[in-house]
Amino acid sequence: MLHTASNHITKIDIGNNSLGYQLEYFEIKSIAKTGGTPTNLASVEADENINLAYVKGIKVYYNKSVVTAVIKPLFAGIINEGGSGMSEITDASWFGDLFKTSYAIDSPSH
Repeated sequence: MLHTASNHITKIDIGNNSLGYQLEYFEIKSIAKTGGTPTNLASVEADENINLAYVKGIKVYYNKSVVTAVIKPLFAGIINEGGSGMSEITDASWFGDLFKTSYAIDSPSH
């Protein structure tokens, strides 16, 4: 249940089996489409930000950065929506986004 989150939800993206979502700029979680307990995927320290880039399939892509006078990338990260298989690349950042190229207007599943 997303409405029980203690911080503001700033971004939601839909994966194969779950929703990936960002709480303000401090934490990324996922929750199964069928409900249940959210899974903590990634978080940051006080002087850092985390940004949910996108969810594709079962992979959740995110960026971590340090916030000072200049934003400095710390990691480009990827993790499975269930919380396993985390990998972070130092001094890197995901760039771009994924978009559908067509929509079935009469289908409620878009």
